[in-house]
Amino acid sequence: MSTNTRKCPMCAEEIPAEAAACPFCGTEFDVTIRGYCSNCHSLVQADAAGKCLKCGTEVLDRQVESRTKVRAAAAPVVGPVAGPAAPVPVPPAAAAPARSIEVFERKGEDPFVRFIASWFDQIIIGLILIPVVLLASIPFLGGIEELADPGALPVFFFAVILLAVFIVWALYFSVQEGIFGTTLGKTIGIWPARLKVIRKDGGKIGFGKALLRAVIGFFETNLIGAIVIWSTGLRQRLGDLAAGTLVVDATKIRRAEFGPGSVVIEFLDGTRKEMVQMTKGVITKWLGVPQWMIVRGLDKQGRKVKFGARITRGVTVFSAESKVGQLRLALEGAFHFPFKEVLEWWRIALIVGLLFFGALCLGAVSILPSLSYPR
Repeated sequence: MSTNTRKCPMCAEEIPAEAAACPFCGTEFDVTIRGYCSNCHSLVQADAAGKCLKCGTEVLDRQVESRTKVRAAAAPVVGPVAGPAAPVPVPPAAAAPARSIEVFERKGEDPFVRFIASWFDQIIIGLILIPVVLLASIPFLGGIEELADPGALPVFFFAVILLAVFIVWALYFSVQEGIFGTTLGKTIGIWPARLKVIRKDGGKIGFGKALLRAVIGFFETNLIGAIVIWSTGLRQRLGDLAAGTLVVDATKIRRAEFGPGSVVIEFLDGTRKEMVQMTKGVITKWLGVPQWMIVRGLDKQGRKVKFGARITRGVTVFSAESKVGQLRLALEGAFHFPFKEVLEWWRIALIVGLLFFGALCLGAVSILPSLSYPR
């Protein structure tokens, strides 16, 4: 059946989805049209032409809700009754068909997001390397104090340092990604989003693939890696191509599967969350653009379910996803629970804090030349 048609619940004939009455049996319907307005950045009610009732912009992902009108009971017939009245057949309620909403495609993140996470990882690796390098220098130099003299460093010592850097790099990434699928930098570097390394089919990569990625990544964590990522359809660098892996945002929803009285949310990293009741729904916004969907509810066993899903394509505020608007509409309809929209105040506080810190640094740099110390 076409998505623009549906079956009449009374006579089972196929009729237009937006029909106010069935042309076959005459059953009347209350029709409501909703969709995502790119101008209002929210789900709105639309007219019969599919335009927003607030601003007149044509909405995206139109959803048509149709309910059968309840008619008043007919007046009883006065007169002789020949026999018992025949029961009026009541059509059974049609079960809501299971459906799936595809939100984000499973592919890797852009180089900019991955660079931020990699920058945090390299800071942590540098902190690990400091004691390793100091300990490695003692047998060759006879003491840490001689490190200040570069002329005293033999070529062999440079080779030892390079080997130590390579080993620490390989172990840092392969152990964390092989066990957890992520690293400290991928977890805290772009918070509240979270990067995770997965196979292209969504499974865990294992230690072998993680080690292969780490070894190749040692030579391509630079402009070359960024160019390769941009030039591949699934946003993969050379290490990803060799290992068959993707670096995805684990907070993005890949698919939502709606069944009778429940919904299963599948994220890009393969994590699945099932919910039969929604108790809280929040859409956070920044500069008027939706950023995050925060949902709380209960599963079939009565346990609490909570997840936060990023609903913009990138880390900036210059795009919003209409598919997520469709998902929001479907969740509200399935659980009869409206979402609330709130402003992300933490972003404002972070920007103000960074500006204040930058002003302090500039002030300190400007007054340093004027300071004089006694000799």
